[in-house]
Parts: sequence; C-alpha cells; structure tokens
Amino acid sequence: MRQETHATDGSVLTWKPPEGYQLHYLNGTASIAGVGILIRHSFLANFDTPLSLQLDDIVPGRIGRLRLHGSEGDLDLYTVYLTTGDAKVERAAQRRALAKALAPPERALSIIGGDWNCTPEELAATGWLQLVNGVVKSPRAATCNGRVLDVFVVAASFSHAVLSVHTLGDTGCNPHAGARTALIAPPPLLRCRRTA
Repeated sequence: MRQETHATDGSVLTWKPPEGYQLHYLNGTASIAGVGILIRHSFLANFDTPLSLQLDDIVPGRIGRLRLHGSEGDLDLYTVYLTTGDAKVERAAQRRALAKALAPPERALSIIGGDWNCTPEELAATGWLQLVNGVVKSPRAATCNGRVLDVFVVAASFSHAVLSVHTLGDTGCNPHAGARTALIAPPPLLRCRRTA
C-alpha cells in the first residue's frame, strides 16, 4: 500500500509498476496526498478482474478501497494516508468516514493499511479500533522518522491469520519506509458469506 504519492492522472499513466504487479490508485494533487495499492497479478487471479485501476474514493486523495469479488468471498483492501501535522479533528473525521465505508464482516473481509499519522498506541487511544472491532498489526521497526506510523488494521476475528508485518527498507520512499503483511490463510479462513 502506498501513501503520499503526490500523483496526478498523467504521472500515474506514465509510471510502470514492477514486473508482475498492478497499481490501483486514488490521486491527490501534485503537492499533497494520493494513495495506491500495488498488488501482485498472481494474487489478483483469485478474484474477478477489477473494473478500474482507480480505487473507490472514501476520502479524496486520503482513503481508497479496492473491492475484490471472488468465488470464496469478497475482500476489501483499504489504503490510508491521514492528514499530517496538528490535525486531530481532520484525522477523526477521516477515521469516521472509513468506519462508515467498511462492509459488515459477514459480507467482506477488510484489511486496512497505511499511514495513520499516529502510533498504534495513539490510534488505540482514539477508540476507533473498538468502533470497528479492529486490531492493529504493526512492524517492530520504525516506518517514519524513528516511529511506527504505517500499520495494518484487521478485524479482531481475523487477527490470528496475520503471520507478520515487516518494515521494508528498500522501497525508495523517504521519509516513510514501506510495510508488508504476510497472512496465513487456508481457504476456509478467507470464506465470507455472500449476501444477495
């Protein structure tokens, strides 16, 4: 998941993702925001082909969703880049918009990753995790300026399936490092009941 891409429609169209990957994105402006999900073709093969490379717009340039439909159920991947600086009110509004956009767990499994512009402890203190029945999964190593700001949130009922989260030091991003999560998921674990 990518945050703070500062991408425009033109720059996204001219950028070439690494071999075997596809970029789904939500642009901000050339000077602020922008998010994306870089996802392996082999993983996408488990789902119906997404209709667009653009993410669903939950908060413009800040929160995007990739909704994947598959025979075993639906998976919603969210990428988050909450407002930076002294912006607690704005971040609270962005978290509320995200909570409102989440599908019920019986409809889709949701995995949320990105730059929350707060530590896992600060995110927990907001009460938002209880609101969405979520659990933070974070790397041990810092992701930005000596702090862990880039983390994943998963449903508490799915928490046991997160094998690990790692900081990636070779993404070429500055000051943020990337974060990657590894899941252990036998087929029945990912099955979500579909509703009509």
